[in-house]
Amino acid sequence: MVKENLETLTTNSIVKNTKYKDVLNLNEQQLLVNFAHILMPFYKTDEKAKQLIDKVAKIKNDQIMMPMFVLLKKNSITLNDTLANYYAKNPNTRTYFYSELERDNLTSVFPKEYASELQLVESVLKAYGLVNTYSAYDSDKQKDSLIFHKEIKASNKYEKGTVYILKHQRTN
Repeated sequence: MVKENLETLTTNSIVKNTKYKDVLNLNEQQLLVNFAHILMPFYKTDEKAKQLIDKVAKIKNDQIMMPMFVLLKKNSITLNDTLANYYAKNPNTRTYFYSELERDNLTSVFPKEYASELQLVESVLKAYGLVNTYSAYDSDKQKDSLIFHKEIKASNKYEKGTVYILKHQRTN
């Protein structure tokens, strides 16, 4: 069943240039990624497993592409590294992507120019919708942004760290 669905997604001329691939729900996406995890030990020895994993990795949906990128990197399979730059550059995916790589000890893949604590903190705030929100009223449509204000070293009896102070600014 999954294989037939993948064949339809990648080769069927009726749905090839449509939004059909974008309407997969989360359960199916997780199933596809989990299925790829199960087949990964056979990637280099079984041509059909390789074809199926490659097809799943090409589905243009971030909830599938990102875990597939990490899975393939974890198994030392050569990829187009532009995806790493794409996910690291995007503030909405940066922190999640970094945490997925960190879980598998692959942070060396993460582009250094986006790996600062400040950029990761900003990414968390943006990903949770705490900035870049828009008013429901047309007259109040202002974009929110964060501006770095200062950095403070902080510690308590348990740990030491850095507190970043960011200013919230609305622009028209």
